Amino acid sequence: MALLRRGRPKPDSYAIADIASLTGLHRSRISQLHQAENPDSLPEPDGADSTPTRPRWASETIARWCARVGRRLDPEAASWLMPGPDGPHLRRADERVVRLDPDPSAGALGRFAPQPLALHVAHYAPTGGNGSSIWLVTPLAPTETIHLLGWPPRWPHGHPLAHLVHEILADHDAPLPRRGDALLGTLVLLPTTAKPDHHPLAAEARLLDLYSSDVEQPGRLRGDVHDRLRISHRQGDGELFDLVQAIGHRLPLWHAGCATAELTATWEPERTGRLVPGRIPPPLAPAWSFRQRCEAVARTADGALAESLRQLGGWRWDTASCDWHSGPFGYLDLPEGCDARIWQRPVDFELPPRQRVNGDFWQALEWLMEESPSRILAEAAADFYTDPGSAGIAVVDPHLLPLLARDHLTRDITPVRESVTSYRARRVVEFFENAGLPDVAGGATLGRWPLPGGPAWCATADGTALVAVHVPRRTPAPHEPVTAPVDLDGAGAPAGPGERMVGQPLEVVFVPTATPEMFVGFLLTDSDQTLLLPALGGAEALASAVEHVVWHPGERALPVGLPRSGSRALVNAISARLPHGPSTAWWQQITQLVGEHDERHCHYCSRRAARPEATAGPSPSTA
Repeated sequence: MALLRRGRPKPDSYAIADIASLTGLHRSRISQLHQAENPDSLPEPDGADSTPTRPRWASETIARWCARVGRRLDPEAASWLMPGPDGPHLRRADERVVRLDPDPSAGALGRFAPQPLALHVAHYAPTGGNGSSIWLVTPLAPTETIHLLGWPPRWPHGHPLAHLVHEILADHDAPLPRRGDALLGTLVLLPTTAKPDHHPLAAEARLLDLYSSDVEQPGRLRGDVHDRLRISHRQGDGELFDLVQAIGHRLPLWHAGCATAELTATWEPERTGRLVPGRIPPPLAPAWSFRQRCEAVARTADGALAESLRQLGGWRWDTASCDWHSGPFGYLDLPEGCDARIWQRPVDFELPPRQRVNGDFWQALEWLMEESPSRILAEAAADFYTDPGSAGIAVVDPHLLPLLARDHLTRDITPVRESVTSYRARRVVEFFENAGLPDVAGGATLGRWPLPGGPAWCATADGTALVAVHVPRRTPAPHEPVTAPVDLDGAGAPAGPGERMVGQPLEVVFVPTATPEMFVGFLLTDSDQTLLLPALGGAEALASAVEHVVWHPGERALPVGLPRSGSRALVNAISARLPHGPSTAWWQQITQLVGEHDERHCHYCSRRAARPEATAGPSPSTA
């Protein structure tokens, strides 16, 4: 066994005379134990250089034999880690959270700039207080193990692992002060991963020998600490099994994202072995909170809206927690092939049961964007599902547009002075104020723009002609009637008799926005309506939007986005226009470049065939 390295070399195998010297037994007694057949007999010789006439035993074999028969050995002579008849030799003496701050004088290394590292350190020592020790270290963030071990290779901030060794040993007295290189113990680094891993190699420990010279001679730390780091100890390694016997409990294999300061400090393996802190793993807390908020709002709603809100919360919870439930591939179980004698899941998560959801939550998602009583809930819904009606916010200069569209973005905007709770309204104002435009420093004014087919909230500011608008996910079909502006309470007024239709697009104007490399496309129709293409971005995005309007008129683009354009000619034509500022093109000329539509592999066409009534508003759950 090699958990603790000795200050002086130890033979790899022992002869009868060596065993007698170590144990204090006479050679004849050792020979008898070798020949006899009783519970105290020596095992079969397994030394590398053993012969029938000169038997030799591996040092690990002798250590285990001594532990089995209850013979104590000097830790300087053999393995003191093996438990004796009265159990393990070590007990947890103390624990703490260590924070390693990078050297502020050291420069950054690109995106690998130094970050503070937080680690939970548990110290195991002999019951009497004297002798060697073990330190069990658990990084408190998924990726910190890599940084702790010195990645990137040329770490310009000093080795974090060397800092950790100093932090641990600075106030620790060596068990044998008479020796300058006295053996102290072994540091065990446990991995935490960025995401759960079912592979057996996920159960891995990294071991490092600690010596008093690590603190007394800091000059040797830079290379020596990492040279002595052993990383070959996998889930079934015999050395790890010895360590488990020494400390009296299995090693914790933390779920991804669950090695928090609170859980590691509360875990008491000596007393309970496992911890039952609650039902929700930390990575699932946002999804559970979202579900609870949806339930709370649903209790105040009626009918279809209440059920849609429950579906909205249940869908997110089921999506987030599906892999956490126990089963063949559940995250709550140990990885396949992991030795349960060595590893354990330190936390018992009793997850709430999954719901049976059908994903019918379009109504709830749309309602939250405009009517949510909780901004936190609306923001969480937009972050996870995205806004079902808005593909983004664009800040444009109306003076770059033709006269008709310019008038629509200036004359037709109605300032809103009342207090508005709409999440979309707040978002367009905040986006405008945070766009970094000097003329908007005094704040933005909320307004309404009667945009057919999309959210009509917009924002303006005194002293500038710029306007912030929502880019809709849907461009109305030509045969649809033009609806009146949506009232502030969200109720739309349908067009009356004789009201004009949206009309056929005649021109498309590609306009740059205040965001670099981002463009929008305005459509001007033969009934003097101004529309927007359902996309915000570069040539690829606008080409996909043109194809979508041609192939699926009036259909809402799914929140996951539009398929990539299949017409390189269309992409090139739009790309050639974008760098030259606002560019107007005849719609017919642009659409002639749209390639052939493959309805057999089109997601929108397949959905329409399955649900003909769902052409205007597909549920995000089908994305």
